[in-house]
Amino acid sequence: APAPKTVGVRVWPRAIPQFNLGHLDQLETAKGALAQAGWDNLLLGGNYVSGVALGKCVEYGYEFAADIAKRVSTTKVAA
Repeated sequence: APAPKTVGVRVWPRAIPQFNLGHLDQLETAKGALAQAGWDNLLLGGNYVSGVALGKCVEYGYEFAADIAKRVSTTKVAA
């Protein structure tokens, strides 16, 4: 196949930033390392996890809250 041609590039300097390549892999590595160290209930949260767009932040907020609620309801408290 012939090499692809660039027909135009438009840069939006004030656009929503995108994750760098490999960001999600690094995030999963960090989560795995926390779990392996026995820190299962230390959760990573923020726009670096889901994205900075408002919709993604709201969506992730609901997912994060559900995860916390599930963990709290299944965690045994020492007497």
